[in-house]
Amino acid sequence: EEQIRALMERVGLEPRFDRDTDSRGASYMPPGGFMEWHTNQKHVIAWRLYFHHLPQGGDSRFIYQNPIDGRVRTVPDTDLGCNLFKIRPRNRGLLWHCIWTNVPRFSWGIYVDPALANWLSGFGK
Repeated sequence: EEQIRALMERVGLEPRFDRDTDSRGASYMPPGGFMEWHTNQKHVIAWRLYFHHLPQGGDSRFIYQNPIDGRVRTVPDTDLGCNLFKIRPRNRGLLWHCIWTNVPRFSWGIYVDPALANWLSGFGK
């Protein structure tokens, strides 16, 4: 929470935590590991930020189906990178997604304050 608060202050956003900034999934996947297709539809509607670490580099991917156009897209993971997405209401289109890796992959997800998520998704604009 302290690091997120510091980032928000640095980019000029007022730190405000309507809910606890808590972990939403810490995991390790070995080479050949995967997380099956899922939507998180039973989870709280909120922004999520997942950090990933690929200590050996290599091929790891976040794969999702765009809820608007239905196209499947692949986002390659980078070492010490992150993925930001929103768990949406069911009537707004569920985000079906999965993860696949061919290298050791560590990840940690957190809830993200909406103001910070909007800033991050606009890359600071």
